[in-house]
Amino acid sequence: MGKSYLNFSALLLLVCGFYSVSFFAQTPEKHNLIGEVEELMYSNPNQAVKIAQHLLSTPIISEEEKAKANLLIAKAYLAKGDLSACLKSLFQEKQQQKYLTIPEKAEVELLKSTILRYLCLYKESETEITNCDLLIKNNSNDVTSDSNAFLLIEKAKHKMMLEKIDEAINVLDGIKLDDKSNSEVKLWKFITLGKLHLDVRLQTKLDFC
Repeated sequence: MGKSYLNFSALLLLVCGFYSVSFFAQTPEKHNLIGEVEELMYSNPNQAVKIAQHLLSTPIISEEEKAKANLLIAKAYLAKGDLSACLKSLFQEKQQQKYLTIPEKAEVELLKSTILRYLCLYKESETEITNCDLLIKNNSNDVTSDSNAFLLIEKAKHKMMLEKIDEAINVLDGIKLDDKSNSEVKLWKFITLGKLHLDVRLQTKLDFC
């Protein structure tokens, strides 16, 4: 009886140990996959979508990780210019809203603003910007400078579409960058600023014609 009990205890410890090792092995792997998706977002959005979808199919994934993966998929589809697929991902994201962090919720609002702007629905786009602004102001302790920067970039893009070039440039000037700034923030600030200055140059040429 004693020997059987010891054998059972040993077997139980072995099984528990196996699942513990398996779980902790998958945790860093999931973080690595999320990081890989973020890196490929703009350079190879197709691959980013595949990796994120693979992440969703893993057996041990939390609701928070599912929500994060769906958000990344939506962003990758937007980078591809596939508005329909992006909207579909955002709809799935809505069902997981409670599992998102405040910065991630802000990103969702800005994604919706971007899509509406592409569809020339400027008033609706501005409403989403206002929603994001309120979300950040009402949860100031839970957001980072990156969330504020993304909001300012979206505001600048909106003003650019309304041909308020000087106002858009002033908005972007409010984003202060340093070595710790998010690489995506840096990318979109410089892209948007470059487009604005290009518009200024084109307008100047037209004025001389």
